[in-house]
Amino acid sequence: MLDNVTEAADVEALLSRVARRGRILITTRQAGGWHGLAEVLALTVPDVDDSYEMFTRAVTGLAARDTAPVRTLCATLGHLPLAVAQAAAYCAETRTTPGEYLDQLTQYPAEHAVAWTWRLTLDRLVAADALTGTILRVLAWWGPDRIPRQLLDRLGPPLFVRLAVGRLATHSMVTLHEDRAVSVHRLVQAVARTPDANDPHRRAEDIDAARALAEEALTAVVPQRGRGAAEWRAWRELFPHVETYVDQVDPAADTVRTAELVDRAAWFLKEHSDSQRAVHWFDRAVASRERLLGEDHPQTVCSREGIAECWALAGELWASADLQERVVADLERVLGEDRAETHLARGRLAVTLRHMGDDDGAVTLLRTALAGLERLRGPAHPDTLRVRNNLGVAYQDAGRLEQAIALHEGTLAERVRLLGPDHPETLTSRLNLVQLYEAVGEVERAVADFDAVVADAVRALGDEHPFTLHLLHVRPPGSSW
Repeated sequence: MLDNVTEAADVEALLSRVARRGRILITTRQAGGWHGLAEVLALTVPDVDDSYEMFTRAVTGLAARDTAPVRTLCATLGHLPLAVAQAAAYCAETRTTPGEYLDQLTQYPAEHAVAWTWRLTLDRLVAADALTGTILRVLAWWGPDRIPRQLLDRLGPPLFVRLAVGRLATHSMVTLHEDRAVSVHRLVQAVARTPDANDPHRRAEDIDAARALAEEALTAVVPQRGRGAAEWRAWRELFPHVETYVDQVDPAADTVRTAELVDRAAWFLKEHSDSQRAVHWFDRAVASRERLLGEDHPQTVCSREGIAECWALAGELWASADLQERVVADLERVLGEDRAETHLARGRLAVTLRHMGDDDGAVTLLRTALAGLERLRGPAHPDTLRVRNNLGVAYQDAGRLEQAIALHEGTLAERVRLLGPDHPETLTSRLNLVQLYEAVGEVERAVADFDAVVADAVRALGDEHPFTLHLLHVRPPGSSW
């Protein structure tokens, strides 16, 4: 199922790939643009009988005594399924009759149906447990679907959080899944994020405090720039909630912590082959950090380098090299010439030079960076190994195959020891050796090793991991994959 698709073009490629494997249900507000892609089924607001049935399924005993108030209540709520479901849950839980619920609704005649049911339900829930209101306001800032428990557990003592979420689920304010992930309807989120001076549950200061809690929880759980399978899986689960949060916040209101969150998301997108989107996130991180920290702050320079790397991935090599040279110069001036961050920036500039065909320039710069990192961070540090790996690739491009093989074999041994045999960077070293063995004529060894890399990548990373997908484009002749 694909929920809330904004444009048909966004899913056209996916539909073409899976068209023969089954059916996909798509929800969207866009009626046009689907010709030739999908059959369009228009959904309307339920009629009186459908709304009545939905309500009475939850409160059969109460509704059976007098059906007229049920129909009147459903009509008052505009037959909106969410509002009807929440009203029914409220009546069932509190033993309130539909007529009594209608009487309470008359206190808020100017509000939307969902806001009506929201307020009545929260009046009851917050009176028993104030945490329910806080949690619902925080949930409004994340994605609506499958908010993971690791985020929820940041909102208070886990036992109290679970009790509060359970109460919200009982009243149909949220949906609680078996793995304790939570989903929230978008209309509920919209109401929860909208200040209303006349609603004690939607005071502006409480909504802003909830936004800050939502940001704090995201920043606490989203990974740093790790490249392992665990980090990738975590980001896959958390990115929709980071994206929803960032979209709701005015860039002019970004804090240092917001900029950090945006920067981490940008690196995730860049590292996982979505440089087009990543550059927009880096742009925001740079703008916010320039405003908050200054143009020369190392964090600002780091985000700026992210833009350069995205340009390189997009083939804009000259522009990328120019910006990377500026980054190196800035770091030399701000931090010093012999700092690990400066050497790493030199190493990344060297990769761009290699792609531009300047093999000698790349080798010279990488050797300088490697010597500095071996001295400052040690020969077995992950950063040192990345630069050593890139130097091996530069040797290969320059035709210095024996040096490349020796360097990659040493890097592979250190990565197996430090990161484990299934880490993406370890698998990258193995893949580099496959290509070198093929280049020196050891074709059978190259094919056998490649097939082993693919099998290990599928087992350890899954067939949707960017590294696994990359293997499809570098398969040597004779591979069984």
